[in-house]
Amino acid sequence: MPKFKVETDNSLYEPLEVEIDGETFPVINLDREAMRKLQEFDTQLYAGDADAAYRRLEFLIGKTGKIDKLTVQQVVGITDFIVKETQKPQKKEKNSPRPEGEKSPS
Repeated sequence: MPKFKVETDNSLYEPLEVEIDGETFPVINLDREAMRKLQEFDTQLYAGDADAAYRRLEFLIGKTGKIDKLTVQQVVGITDFIVKETQKPQKKEKNSPRPEGEKSPS
């Protein structure tokens, strides 16, 4: 019978990172509580609190002065990347697919 096994201290997926001006910031693991916090930021944002977008990004990657220098479009772009990769992560493959017509070495 098929089985999907999960160990909470080990992920099948590569950790997410964001690079801003050459500095790399790891993205927090998004668990149920983190998702609830993100919903709070979204509610604040939709209520007209423009700074909520910046606070949301700080929540995801940690506080850094580099976030203050970003435009709203950059903040939204980074957040969209994180959400996309969280919802449909790219699992690292052991054997990368080869271009069509190329044979594997024998």
